[in-house]
Amino acid sequence: MNYQNKPKISVIVPIYNKASFLEKNINSILRQTEKNIEIILADDGSTDNGSEICKKFAEKDSRILYKRKENEGLTATRNYGRKFATGDYISFVDPDDFIEANTYEQMLKCSNNADIVISGLIHELGNKKVLQTMPQNLNNFYENPDICKIILPLFLVYGKGIGENTQLAQLGIALFKRAFLEEQHILSDEKITYSEDWLFFLEALLKAQSVAIEHNAYYHYVHNAQGLTENYNPKVVLDYVEILRKLDKMGIFEYVPQQYSKHPNLAYNYLLQAIANLSVSKESIFALRKKAKNIFNMDYFNNLGQKINSTNTPFKKRILFYLVKFKLYLLFILLYKLKQKFYKIKS
Repeated sequence: MNYQNKPKISVIVPIYNKASFLEKNINSILRQTEKNIEIILADDGSTDNGSEICKKFAEKDSRILYKRKENEGLTATRNYGRKFATGDYISFVDPDDFIEANTYEQMLKCSNNADIVISGLIHELGNKKVLQTMPQNLNNFYENPDICKIILPLFLVYGKGIGENTQLAQLGIALFKRAFLEEQHILSDEKITYSEDWLFFLEALLKAQSVAIEHNAYYHYVHNAQGLTENYNPKVVLDYVEILRKLDKMGIFEYVPQQYSKHPNLAYNYLLQAIANLSVSKESIFALRKKAKNIFNMDYFNNLGQKINSTNTPFKKRILFYLVKFKLYLLFILLYKLKQKFYKIKS
């Protein structure tokens, strides 16, 4: 088949010790009904047998390029993979996720040469699947300033836990025009480990001149039971504050809908995640209380309790607002520890 007039897609898979997921992941990409693709398997110095799996796939299909480097982290590996991309569009697929066979065919059909093509998400929660399509009332194509007014706010977490559901800014749901990313100098921030994909996604939307919408969902996002809340890392809160600073500097907060206050609800979401992460630490409860107090005093979290509004919030979630408002650090930690214990028993 002649692909001369069809856009080519570079699929970048950043890999580190995900051998048990790789066959399903790579096969889902190889099964694409859209054949004009290249697959860049970027190995971040894996220590399992993932490299052998990648090499075998690369030997069987000329569209697969396997590249290995020293371990530097996910964001650096995404940037590394992009160096070898030759496609018109770039797609990112995390190694423990997978995609539907018609993903790229359907997304290209509606692309209309847009800088970004966005589709929905399929959450894989053990034996449960949750479909999160793009809102059906959206048009198929947007240009600025409507991108910032209509599309960008969908991916801001101003409404999370406050009464409105938003879309998850997972990189796998989008195709990014390679020339657009290069011209706008959009790269994954290698200093940030947590929520780096959200930062990348929002910056791209802010700078895009055109966005196409594919309303259906094709990307299967596999939720990892051993994720953020299972592993304490003090870098979590530092990354969150740095992301808020960067978004503030970009002017992203200007696009939060008027009915929501600008900074607090974004910061509130990150504050909850930071405390949840802190709660899994094995330190004494009083040491954790001190650290929680320090978090509350950081930029964007300081005096947050005086700014947030619990109006229209479900009663069960309202208790978190009160814990923040009155700075009840010890109760906050205990509540999250209890929640962690409940989930372990339930699972």
